[in-house]
Amino acid sequence: SLGDETPTTVIVTAPGFGQPRPHRLGEARGVHVHEADAGAITVRTYGWSDGEFALAAERRFRRG
Repeated sequence: SLGDETPTTVIVTAPGFGQPRPHRLGEARGVHVHEADAGAITVRTYGWSDGEFALAAERRFRRG
């Protein structure tokens, strides 16, 4: 419920996470991290750059 203060974790996997799939030259490598609390949902996008994930964007959506 909306008033519940229990933390929630959502894990989403996608092809290409960490490594491009075979025969997919140029396939993007990245991850979206979603965080939710009573006030907002925040989405951070990370892209693979120079051997590590780097923050590329952040969006915050107010709830209620």
